[in-house]
Amino acid sequence: MIRIPHVACLFLLSFILSSSIAAGTAPPSDTVIFGGDRVYPPFEWDDKGTPTGFHIDLENALAEIGKAKAEHRLDDWPVTTHALETGDVDVVPMLISDKRREKFLFTSAFYFMDHAIYAEQGTTKIPVLADLSGHTVAVEQTSYAQNKLETGYPDVHLILTGNTLEALQAVAQHKADYALLTTPTAEHLIRDQHLAVRRVSPPLWPQGYAFAVRKDRPDLLAWLQNSLNQAIVNGRYEAVYNAWRDRLEPTQTSSSQILKTSALIAGPLLLLAALGFGWSFTLRRRVAARTAELQDELKARKDMQAQLRHFADHDTHTGLPEYHHFIELGDKVLAEASSLPSPSKEMVVFKLAETETIIRTFGYSTGEGIIEEFAERLKGGHFDVTSYFGRGIFAVLCDQSTMNEAYDALSEQLETCGLGLYPQLICGIAHWPGHGTSCADLVKHAETALAVSIDRNHDCTTYDPTMEPDQTDLRIVAEFRKSGGTDLQAALQPQIDLKTGSIVGAEALVRWHHEELGFISPAKFIPLLEKAGLITKVTARMVDEAARISASLRRRGIDCTISVNVAVYDILETELPSIIKAALDRHGALASDLKLELTETSVAEDSEGIKIVLKELGTAGIYTSIDDFGTGYSSLSYLSSFPIRELKVDQMFVRDMVTCERNHSIVSSTIAMAHALGLSVVAEGAEDQETLTSLNALGCNRVQGYVISKPLSEDDFNAFLTKHQGTFSSTVH
Repeated sequence: MIRIPHVACLFLLSFILSSSIAAGTAPPSDTVIFGGDRVYPPFEWDDKGTPTGFHIDLENALAEIGKAKAEHRLDDWPVTTHALETGDVDVVPMLISDKRREKFLFTSAFYFMDHAIYAEQGTTKIPVLADLSGHTVAVEQTSYAQNKLETGYPDVHLILTGNTLEALQAVAQHKADYALLTTPTAEHLIRDQHLAVRRVSPPLWPQGYAFAVRKDRPDLLAWLQNSLNQAIVNGRYEAVYNAWRDRLEPTQTSSSQILKTSALIAGPLLLLAALGFGWSFTLRRRVAARTAELQDELKARKDMQAQLRHFADHDTHTGLPEYHHFIELGDKVLAEASSLPSPSKEMVVFKLAETETIIRTFGYSTGEGIIEEFAERLKGGHFDVTSYFGRGIFAVLCDQSTMNEAYDALSEQLETCGLGLYPQLICGIAHWPGHGTSCADLVKHAETALAVSIDRNHDCTTYDPTMEPDQTDLRIVAEFRKSGGTDLQAALQPQIDLKTGSIVGAEALVRWHHEELGFISPAKFIPLLEKAGLITKVTARMVDEAARISASLRRRGIDCTISVNVAVYDILETELPSIIKAALDRHGALASDLKLELTETSVAEDSEGIKIVLKELGTAGIYTSIDDFGTGYSSLSYLSSFPIRELKVDQMFVRDMVTCERNHSIVSSTIAMAHALGLSVVAEGAEDQETLTSLNALGCNRVQGYVISKPLSEDDFNAFLTKHQGTFSSTVH
């Protein structure tokens, strides 16, 4: 292994930090899952079920610094690298290589090691790798060594193993001529396992060891880099390293050995010096030289601490201040400006809008280049303080007139990777002191304005207090996340068959009675949950409730189909057939107990995709109704091509069909058309006996509305069934 003195190693680390990705401060999740090799001492290994090693202690330290919990999963190396690729683990420490950079993002290196060739004792030394040609060599599968040999030495026959110990055992058991492994771990295992194997080559491939994450996790990388920077600055890294120093550097001479050796040497030297001339002069020279060395080392340490502090306070990708340092500098600027006669500053937070598109189109390096070039452009502007928040978002604190003057220059073409690209800026602005007295408040309000700009497709928006989200809205979403939708209930509105007067079905309408917030209208919480991406949980809950209620009625001998409203997102973006099947199986319901209702407009959004899912559901016995028919603008062709068995005429036509001739004609023609296509018709919104009689005369199959019943709770619906089943015939006729 490369023997780098610890202080020198920290110098090297501080230098390499300048090439890492932007650091963040907030953990991406409460728990970060670290993967590792189960047989890789002294770095990581499974000690009777307990993850142990230098990496484990360092990972725990980084998690503590970053205010997260560390979870460790150790396995054979191929399993671990696959788990990182699939996202089953978040972070894996590994050697940096160009091939691995194609898949992963890396922090700065925190350790350096080399490889060596190992063989049975008595084997001739291997001075160069070319001497392995024609031999069998054991390496860990998916390891750095495997890649280097496969790309540079195709004549070498590889035996792939799950870990370092298996590779060494392959040599000891004559299954392989050689093994090519990382030196610290190989020598540690040879000593502990008493293997008749020794190193037969000089050190190979000196390389840095770093934490790797998937390329779609730049937020996690930023958090890791920030925690690592802080660990170096506050001494945690050095403490962990010193605790494992003897195992990480087993061949280094220990302090006690140095003292013993020094004592043996110093005795004769002192005696000779006492007998010789010039002892006093020599001693003074040595003391002076050593004093100068100590002064140089002290200065170097101070320089290193200053450099590391700079890295901790600045984004290593752009060189701009990190958020926390930006706030510190910004508050100083505001404090100085407050003494001016008419102070006016503004906070501008803006996003390079097309960064993600550029990365997808031209690659990650081009996206990085755009951000770096734009950061350099900001540094040349006349701004008080600038910062990079990550994800293509920058912040600037300046005089209110400065940004107007600089905006055109910031929007000019950027040159990177041989491409000329124009940055598209989307801005949010907050004014000081009107929109906040601290730098943090200004950033918060400018970010709110930026979110409004993005949502409304505006180039720039100035903060206004009315932009702040409603606290009740935020709480509604938070409460739903907490409950997972388990406190949603179904209100059931009965449907009757106009020929028999029997109650044959009901529509399940979602209701939410919160313990503290009281009744929350669907018109209030449904749009909020749709925007938060939680509407699928509402659908799953209502499907489950419908299956449970219909199964309960069936056990009482009552056939009552329950209709559930579903959105186009539920059909196209979720496994809706699986969700329905699981609910039916869970409650012992039949497919015929459930009916899906889709709006006419939603069916037209992605007709081919929806048709596939509806056919799958129809094959399973679950049929579909088109809700709010007549309110959309889609082609009627889907009525014949889709597996649809029912139309629901919207209440806007039914409610006044008796008094409005036009609406009466719409209802009449819809019923006639549906029957001609073999579809049944449900009219919703019937509110009086005259409407009921008119619908019956037109041949409508079913009806629901207040003339029959308002939506009922499950208990009230059961009581309603008991009281009225079969008693509506006189009302209908």
